[in-house]
Amino acid sequence: MEPSACERFFKVPELVLLLITHLEPSDISRFMLINHTFHSFCIPTLYHALTLNYTPEQSNLLHSAVATFMLAKHTRHVHKLHCGVLELVYFSNALLAFDDIKSQVTGTPPPNRPNWLPARDTLLTCQLIPLPTMDRLTTFVLDADIEFSSRLLEDVDNDSDVDEDEDEDFESEGGGEGEGEGEGDGDGGESGPSEGDNDGDGENEDDDGGEDDSGDEGEVPGDSVNENEEIQYFGTGDGAEGGDLIAAFGNERLTKRMESIFTLKTLWLWDLVGYTTEGVRAIFEKYPSIEQLHLPNICGTYDVDGLARTIVALCPKLSTFQFYGEGCSPTDSAAIRTILTGCGALEDLRFVGTHEYDYEDIWPYPELYGKGCGILLKDAIAAPWACTRIKHLNLLVRINELRTEPELGRPAYFHREAPVKLSPIETRYFEPLEHFYRQIGRLTELRHLDLRMDMMGPDGERQNNIPTYMEVSFPGLLNIGMGRPGYLELLGGLSKLKELRGSVFLDTYETELRVGAVEVFWMREHWPLLESADFFAGESEVTQPFRWFCADQKKREIELNLVVHFKNTDDMIVRGWAFPPP
Repeated sequence: MEPSACERFFKVPELVLLLITHLEPSDISRFMLINHTFHSFCIPTLYHALTLNYTPEQSNLLHSAVATFMLAKHTRHVHKLHCGVLELVYFSNALLAFDDIKSQVTGTPPPNRPNWLPARDTLLTCQLIPLPTMDRLTTFVLDADIEFSSRLLEDVDNDSDVDEDEDEDFESEGGGEGEGEGEGDGDGGESGPSEGDNDGDGENEDDDGGEDDSGDEGEVPGDSVNENEEIQYFGTGDGAEGGDLIAAFGNERLTKRMESIFTLKTLWLWDLVGYTTEGVRAIFEKYPSIEQLHLPNICGTYDVDGLARTIVALCPKLSTFQFYGEGCSPTDSAAIRTILTGCGALEDLRFVGTHEYDYEDIWPYPELYGKGCGILLKDAIAAPWACTRIKHLNLLVRINELRTEPELGRPAYFHREAPVKLSPIETRYFEPLEHFYRQIGRLTELRHLDLRMDMMGPDGERQNNIPTYMEVSFPGLLNIGMGRPGYLELLGGLSKLKELRGSVFLDTYETELRVGAVEVFWMREHWPLLESADFFAGESEVTQPFRWFCADQKKREIELNLVVHFKNTDDMIVRGWAFPPP
């Protein structure tokens, strides 16, 4: 009898390895129960990316002694870790315990460490399992946005200054990457290894012990785990803000780890509340090899331009920079200019945020519209950009509105018949815009461009009740200049462009009149890979030339979408294209 297709499939190791990469951690755990071969196949994938964050009604790997013990045996497989402060605390203690055991086995003295143990989750008592360093860790994400983390991490030494506290917090994070302390920040699947190990480790522990862990530094004898050992903590009571602190430090100050961590490539930071400029700068001094950097809302008083210069100086390999800038002001435009002109290795640059418009008169929920992070036009053209290899760009540009000239008694420039003779005011207005469009046109590697316009008054003042960035279009950007302002041809070098978003709406006074078949043929010729553009608000508004463009792209096997895409109704509300129901 011939073997079934299923049997033939599972006899090919390459197919099995490909299959498990598409499974959830809990499914991988169950898959491991089939036999020893599948168990050995699944282990590296199961522990490759771990998440150890508190989630309501979800299990956590550290809550199970069996699952945590199996993690100790497989730390060499961990490459990506995501955890909260309390989980990081556990890993710090677990590493200290492992160092003690290692020193006993090897007969060498344990490394120097401060006379303290970090805080623990006061709601849980987790058995302490010694954990070795995670030598292959490449990505570390620490969620410090925990309501009670400030109390738990507070330094009981009142003489210490804020900078030292900040450095110590992040040094635990960094120490983990390179040396093992922060390696504990790992990510241990909420339900993956936790469920899998509980389900399968009892059955597979014997299978796993012989060949899989021979010579592994991470394997520790079962009797080395003290069943009664618990993590000490600072706070007492129910975890409420302002709980009493216990003397955990004794008379010794925390030892500051000053060495740099060269293995950290990706760094996510969230909600920098209460940190000083020097404290944040110290983070980048410790991680000189960062390639991907994600910064949060900046709430507080910072020298933002100084931080930008620090990033340029200390992160020469930075290729991805995402700043979630709700809360910064237009005065931070110089910081964006510093990044654009100083980070030559950038390939992905995103300044994500909303506008500063005041919607109190027309908007039921003005708090939904925060302050956006943008660059002034004069700063955008102050110097050539260094990031000429950029592939993904999200940028908001603040542009003054063209001053009207009612005394001249003539219509706007786009209403006049060609050739249009610009007034001195109009000439001065379009010169910097043309310079900016040329700068964008030099980014020949661009695939995704989200270019947003924040229109201010003629003198740079903030205006109320003006359209959102999605209802306007950059002056002259999308039409070809045939006797009037038009700069579409300056973007002819963007031959790899796939996505065009932002202030490119084709239902404005100017674009409705001046963007037609000529521009469509030009886009077809110079943007052959275009897949999406925010040109129209609905399918019914797509003009005939652009319908032809969509049909022509389909012949190239490209599905071209020219309608603004919203995830859902809430997305439309927040982006200003719909009002919430009463």
